[in-house]
Amino acid sequence: MLRRYLPLMLMSLFCLAFNASAATAAAQTTQSQIKEEQQQAKKQIETERKAAAAQRKQEQQDQKQMVRMRQQISKLGVGEKAKLEVKMRDKTKLKGYLAQASEENFIIADPKTGERTTVAYKDVAEAKGKNSASGAKIALGILTGLPF
Repeated sequence: MLRRYLPLMLMSLFCLAFNASAATAAAQTTQSQIKEEQQQAKKQIETERKAAAAQRKQEQQDQKQMVRMRQQISKLGVGEKAKLEVKMRDKTKLKGYLAQASEENFIIADPKTGERTTVAYKDVAEAKGKNSASGAKIALGILTGLPF
């Protein structure tokens, strides 16, 4: 009787061993996938952290440059003698006199047409100006670092 069941028993043991090794292999594959996903998540978090830090740094630099631009433009004073040439970040150019200056923006007036344009300090790439009455002069390259 043992001879009859012995092949079945051996086959059952073989199947159990095969299933156990397949289950172990599947578990190892799942563990390696989990580790890989964790590494990818860590890389993504690190990339996002670096991008946020770079953005904060750029914002701080922009703020400092805006303050510097505001200080320099305020040195000119206002009025028809305060001539100003401005190159915007979008490459447009404005030319006229400084009609008004505030904390966030200033107004350039065209002496020929009288047209007034409000300009935010943050939108200025370069500025040149002089006041023929006071003798004040400015030349700024903002964000580009280019000398005049």
